[in-house]
This record gives sequence, structure tokens and C-alpha cells, in this order.
Amino acid sequence: MPTGNPLKYCTKIRVSWGHCDAAEIIYYPNYFEWFDQCFHGLLGVADLDQRKLRETFTIVGTGAINATGQFVSAVTYGDILETCSYIESWSERSFTVYHRFEAEGRLVVEGREVRLFLARTGESESDITAIPIPEAFKARMSGGKSPD
Repeated sequence: MPTGNPLKYCTKIRVSWGHCDAAEIIYYPNYFEWFDQCFHGLLGVADLDQRKLRETFTIVGTGAINATGQFVSAVTYGDILETCSYIESWSERSFTVYHRFEAEGRLVVEGREVRLFLARTGESESDITAIPIPEAFKARMSGGKSPD
């Protein structure tokens, strides 16, 4: 199991008019797009991206099989979201990415994505399956060195 502190990706998002609904609050699907962007930012902290993952681990990608959000308080255009994301837990074939978004020091949303390492199992594009998460990936995302 990985040791060390998990890598974190933190950034700021300025909420624009286009992110909001008629009530002038964030249209909730935008959070899920931002969760995905933050996950990819987290990979960048480890000097990884989907292309490097595909080359290094011979996978198709890191597909999300579940995404949830608990919406605690409203945000409107002009507000700044402060986000922080990290891998919260591991299982043999999946990992959970935790996302916390705040505005002006108050919790706005907590989200989680469960992701898989997906590998091709046949000739067809749809012939994919979850494979065990490589220890090298776990180590890298946990702040340790990858044993490449």
C-alpha cells in the first residue's frame, strides 16, 4: 500500500455568468466538469497525463464509474471557487478522488469520483475491463517515487 502524503491539486475557478442558471447560481453539472478537470490537474502534479498513463501502463484510460457531489452552499457569477483534490482511497481495481470546493472560506461542495484503470481485452473498442491499479501509480500519486 502507498505511503506518504497524497499529492494534492489546488486551484481557483472564477465563476462566470455562463456557469450559472436562471437563479444566478452555478448550474450543478459544471461541478462535475470541474471535478474531472481537477483530477487531470492532479495527474499533472505527478507529471502524468492520460497519454503518459497509456504509454506507461498500457491502459485505455482512467474511466469514472461513479461521481457524486454534496452541494452545501450556493455560489454565483463573480465568485471565486478555491478547489483542492486528492486521491482519498484505493482498492484493488479502483481509486476514489476527493474534491473540496470553497468560496470565501465556506464549504460549497464536496465531491467524489471513483475511477478505474481500464485496459483493452479484445479487438473491439468496447472490449475493455478494469485491471488492478499498478503499485507504481499508487506510489506516485501518494507522494512517493515511482519504481518505474
